[in-house]
Amino acid sequence: MERIKEFRSEEKFGIKNYQDSHSQLLLRNWDAEERIDLLFVAVFYVELPHDLNGLVISPATQEETNKVKSKLFYPLRENRRVYAIASSGERYFVGAVGLDITRYIYQPVGTAIPLGARIATPNPGSGLYREGNFNRVILASYKVSFD
Repeated sequence: MERIKEFRSEEKFGIKNYQDSHSQLLLRNWDAEERIDLLFVAVFYVELPHDLNGLVISPATQEETNKVKSKLFYPLRENRRVYAIASSGERYFVGAVGLDITRYIYQPVGTAIPLGARIATPNPGSGLYREGNFNRVILASYKVSFD
């Protein structure tokens, strides 16, 4: 997986799924042939609208991080990060241990996949790698790193 320091997209994104029990937040772009999943893991704070029209994800400033810390009932551990999400002139925040970004497309089963892409490996019971007669073909995966 490639590491990046900032993520930008003009696509419309929305909250696709939030699992409190797994501490995961999934944002996905809407109405696009090439899908982008933004998966925040070990989530401890969310301050987001349901829909975002374009976005830039970067590290929160120290002042913004302190503001989020003041809203928590426990100290912020070293491995936890505050991500700033800028969209439509506003800044929102997600607190999480990590952020994984995956770009993919769905292709009919049995068709050739793009050079350098791979079919997603099955996750038993999730159905995330296949929808009907379509394979989920991963074009790129990134881990966001601010270090």
